[in-house]
Order: sequence, then structure tokens, then C-alpha cells
Amino acid sequence: MRTKSYQAQIGLTQRFRQKDKQKHLWYSFFILLATSFVLPLLAAVLLTFVAGVMKEVWDHYCGSGFCWYDMAANAVGMTLALACVYLLNGLLIFGLEL
Repeated sequence: MRTKSYQAQIGLTQRFRQKDKQKHLWYSFFILLATSFVLPLLAAVLLTFVAGVMKEVWDHYCGSGFCWYDMAANAVGMTLALACVYLLNGLLIFGLEL
């Protein structure tokens, strides 16, 4: 079993290489991207955020515990999805075709 001091020494980039963090990033990305097509953007962001928080609450009671790094990965995924949404909207507004 690894100690807390070992876990504290792991850098942020090493944490984001973990498969769990990558899953959080990509699930948040795809949830926000998909819901932005059927919901207003603010609702899609809130839904994605709440889904991430609920996953961490679930982990707190039934899994490995609440992890702020998972929430950070969710935020990165949501940010990337927002960038894609704005890029796609910009292309559509200016009449550019993909």
C-alpha cells in the first residue's frame, strides 16, 4: 500500500497519465459535446458538471474516495468540449463548411 507522502509526490502530469483521469477527461468531453447539441450550452455545462460531482460522491461512499484530480480532469474535458463547440459554432456562423 502506498503512503500519502508518496501520493503527494506524484506530479500533476503524472496523474493525468493515469487511465482513470483520462477517462474522466474524455467522458466529460463527450457528455458536454453531445448534450450541447440538444440543450442550451449552460444546461449542458451544468449537467456535465453535476454528473462529474455525482460520480465523485459515489466514489466517496462506495469507491476509492473523492478525488480533486478527477474533478480537474473533468474540468479539462469540459474546457476542450467548450472550445470545440465554439469552434463549430464559429464555422457555422461564418458559413464555412467542414
